Amino acid sequence: MMLNTVGLLLIGIALGSGTALPAQTPSGKGEDLSDQIITGAWGDPAKCNSSNAKPVAFMDAALGNGIAKGECVSITAYWAGRAIFVSTADANVRKATVTAGLTGRRVGIYADERTLIKTPRRPKPFKIIGTYASCATEWPGAMMVLGYCHFSDGPFLKISQVLPAKRRDIR
Repeated sequence: MMLNTVGLLLIGIALGSGTALPAQTPSGKGEDLSDQIITGAWGDPAKCNSSNAKPVAFMDAALGNGIAKGECVSITAYWAGRAIFVSTADANVRKATVTAGLTGRRVGIYADERTLIKTPRRPKPFKIIGTYASCATEWPGAMMVLGYCHFSDGPFLKISQVLPAKRRDIR
């Protein structure tokens, strides 16, 4: 029993650290599962930043209108938890990042830990810059995806930069 508890604890630590777990094959050799167990993702600020991001309206991003997979975009919206929203009313809905009622009215986020620890306690407006992707198509070979796509479907951004914004900038 103690061994099982320790094993579960180690798995939890590895999953929380944003690293992939090596799997043991029958031969005892480790196998790289980094493309099968997705624990985190983020954008590269050298490739996607405020100087080269295409500004897009929130609802275009939420509905996937005219935005290509992998495109560097900037969206001004309210950041709450692991998603962004067009309004504080949406962001304040109980379980807003997973409730089906907000499908098409939220965009998920993935970011590095330095960015995620800055998640505001209450929804606040930010200009979020990142690479546009979709939960349905980003990791087709993965057997498990943690984070936003584990509980929700739809579009998300791999964040590369977060800038302060004003409420009036949200469109």
